[in-house]
Amino acid sequence: MQTRGSKAGNRSVGEKGTPGSSLGVTSFLLFLTLVLIYSLASLLPESFLWGVNQLAAVSTPVRLFLISGAILITIPAVSRILIEPFERFLRVAAERKKSVLIIAGIIGAIGSVVFYQNRIITDMYGDSRTLLNLLAGRHYSITDLFGFNDTEPLTRLIHQSLSRSLGLDQKLTIQIVSAITGGLFLIAVLLFVVHSKQPPIWKVFAGIILVSLGANQLFFGHVEDYTLVYLAIIVFLVLSWRLFEGRKTLMAMMGVFALGVGLHVEMLLLTPALTYAIFYSNRDRFPAIPRPLRPKTIIAALILTLACGLLAYMFYFKAYEFTSDNQNEIASKIFLPVNNPLPFPHAYSLLSLEHLSDVLQELLLTVAPGALLICILALVRFRELRWDDQRTIFFSIAAFYFLLFNLTVNPILSMPRDWDFLSLAAAPIAFLSLALSTHFFDGSTTRRTMNLLIACSLGMGILSSTVFFVNSHEDTASRRLRSIGIWVYRSYYRGSSYIINVGCKLIGTENNMEIEERRRIIQELEPFKSKHDSELGFLYEKLGQVYFMRGDYDNSARCFSKSIDVDAMNLHSVKELAVTCLKTRRFSLASDLIDVYNQQVNDPVVTEPTGLTLSEYINYIGVLESSGRDSLSIQKALDQVQLF
Repeated sequence: MQTRGSKAGNRSVGEKGTPGSSLGVTSFLLFLTLVLIYSLASLLPESFLWGVNQLAAVSTPVRLFLISGAILITIPAVSRILIEPFERFLRVAAERKKSVLIIAGIIGAIGSVVFYQNRIITDMYGDSRTLLNLLAGRHYSITDLFGFNDTEPLTRLIHQSLSRSLGLDQKLTIQIVSAITGGLFLIAVLLFVVHSKQPPIWKVFAGIILVSLGANQLFFGHVEDYTLVYLAIIVFLVLSWRLFEGRKTLMAMMGVFALGVGLHVEMLLLTPALTYAIFYSNRDRFPAIPRPLRPKTIIAALILTLACGLLAYMFYFKAYEFTSDNQNEIASKIFLPVNNPLPFPHAYSLLSLEHLSDVLQELLLTVAPGALLICILALVRFRELRWDDQRTIFFSIAAFYFLLFNLTVNPILSMPRDWDFLSLAAAPIAFLSLALSTHFFDGSTTRRTMNLLIACSLGMGILSSTVFFVNSHEDTASRRLRSIGIWVYRSYYRGSSYIINVGCKLIGTENNMEIEERRRIIQELEPFKSKHDSELGFLYEKLGQVYFMRGDYDNSARCFSKSIDVDAMNLHSVKELAVTCLKTRRFSLASDLIDVYNQQVNDPVVTEPTGLTLSEYINYIGVLESSGRDSLSIQKALDQVQLF
């Protein structure tokens, strides 16, 4: 079924579809607002605007060039030059279906190479290293697909099997699969827009939306479990679109859905939408079915699921509060609490402004700006659209449950670092925007207004897509990670020091820039520290390690001492301070420190043998000194001591 507004709705849109129409003006104002937000974020990269701060990582001339280019695209003469060739290509491609398969294959192959060549420079995003350790220590088989012990068994089975059969490193295998999946995505997008029953100008818009999705970062050699299921969701939604165009794709949808659940359990969020599609496909066979398809019935069902979800949140998951700041409890909570015992500003919770801001930034990062533009336009012109259209209802349901999940789920690593886990919502939101856009790209809307919608989407897409290339280079990725880490410290808090540390390590050790940047960040975060601050303690420890590696033992000792002051539980810094004291010949203090460490860690059960080894070595050097051995012999023994 082809999505169309009512005659009254179309007439209302069309009458205002003049050069000075409210539709065009509203679109352009929203475009300028987003450009302003990107510009502001480039000046305030360490703020809550982490979802759009990637321009801060590039030089000022490049930044100005990109912003001015995005605005230039919206000039009618320029937009026509860019849009019309693509429109002609899609018109011809729709008539030559065999040729389009060849073209799609070529584009997919080129896309895979581009994705791989520009792959993410670091694997710290998400839980990449944990995944690699898991695949190295466990053998996956077909039987794992039928158990409930893993949330993404098929994805891991595919990655592990390919790695072993091809004799490739596991990380490299996942990167290659990621890039190839990206090529398949481009093929699916091209075939979708070519074979859609919409006009060519809409097809250009749809292509821009799908290609500029921020979630496509998953195709840039991303080492995680979400790339394959993301493609499965895209294919599922494409088949759904074809279903509402009158094609018999329900069985294929169900097959992709079953496959997707094996790829990642998050695919289950499409269950309500699939249920609606099943009802829709059988509406003619069973006279009673049209009633559940009515908007009022669907809204009632959504309210019922929300009520059930709230009860489960309160009484089954018991997720309404953290009773402590214990990491095990935090990791065990599937959903964010309403109450968080950490002190301000780290009391991150379900209803905190920091979390609501993070949800919005996650959308800005992973959803195409053009898709958000259409969704906002649809809300502004709510009364002019047919919200009871079956395709719009289907994609609204699909997007709703993904958004609800993103809003309530506990991002154990923080939303900026768990962007991949949350990025899957971008797909149903994109298709919802495409369904809504058909109300604007109809015969009664002027060509100039449609060109402006596409130009605004393309201009904003250029700005948002810069994140793909920022994350593929060490210097730009380093700047972005450091700025994101600073914001996470002020909001979600946990894991922020790890993000900052990775960003600082990418600076390099050729000069003092790494030390200066670490000190600057610590000074900036000091006013926000908690009484017992494990994150700041970790940053002091890492700064101490950098000083130690450069032979500056006095500053190294100060940093390790400060680490212990802000986080008395950081026993690793106690051991490192003992080593530093040994290096500076404060043997008595080194001995006392390592004794404290071993009492905490290796008594009554030995859990860290290196602490005992270090204790013996400190005693050995103490004996050398007390026996009157020459300083050269003692120094030679000290030179062999390094941080454990």
